[in-house]
Amino acid sequence: GGSPASGDKPSDEQHSSIWHFPDGDAVSIVCADAPNPPPWADPSHPNYTRHARHADLDALIEVFGQVRAENPESLIRILAPGELSQDFTLNHLIIVGGAAWREVHGTTPWFAQGVHLPAVEETGETYIFKCSVGEEERQFESLYDDNGVLEKDVGVLARADHPIISNKTVTVLSGITSRGVHGAALGFIKPYIREDNENFLKDTFGNCDAFCIVMRITVSNSAALPPNLRGDDVCLYEWSTETGARWGAPKVR
Repeated sequence: GGSPASGDKPSDEQHSSIWHFPDGDAVSIVCADAPNPPPWADPSHPNYTRHARHADLDALIEVFGQVRAENPESLIRILAPGELSQDFTLNHLIIVGGAAWREVHGTTPWFAQGVHLPAVEETGETYIFKCSVGEEERQFESLYDDNGVLEKDVGVLARADHPIISNKTVTVLSGITSRGVHGAALGFIKPYIREDNENFLKDTFGNCDAFCIVMRITVSNSAALPPNLRGDDVCLYEWSTETGARWGAPKVR
């Protein structure tokens, strides 16, 4: 990361929209299988539906629609981690969901070498994200009200150069629950907030090719709301090859 964009990699477009890729470049969207898929996810079912197998469907539908709209000439495939064979691996990669992230990289995130992604710790039926700045480590977790209803979640957006193909990229959308993943995606898809958040990335990371941002996602009536990255207490952690790791983000009013 950190190297100037080549002629095949449009620096302006890359940062004005994280979903636009050079014309004609193929894109692999990787989304994990649901732990308990419905019966019609089985090919033997009379109403077999291939994509019923996937987890994080809310985020996947939004991301696929946006990528298709911005790259009409590109071949775009939706794959489970186990389907990520060599040819698909060498495309631009978009990894959607915490389970996909863990299944694709295992213990070594080969697809985002050098990017300071949060460490993931399993605790009971959920997860905690851990980030470090210098010697200080902080834990980030989902927040529930007194009735056990999810109020706040944690989302992650990261971008890195592809570790094998110099003019390709890897984008990671993750979260502790599905609402964290969905909210992180919506922040760069919904028209009324997208431009502000894209400008935030540009102001914060410049033309840096590798960055990671951990954000607080508000949940209302069980649905994720898109974050405004300039809001108070929204950015929990950020890292890039130029800025290094730091807590929160400078507020730009």
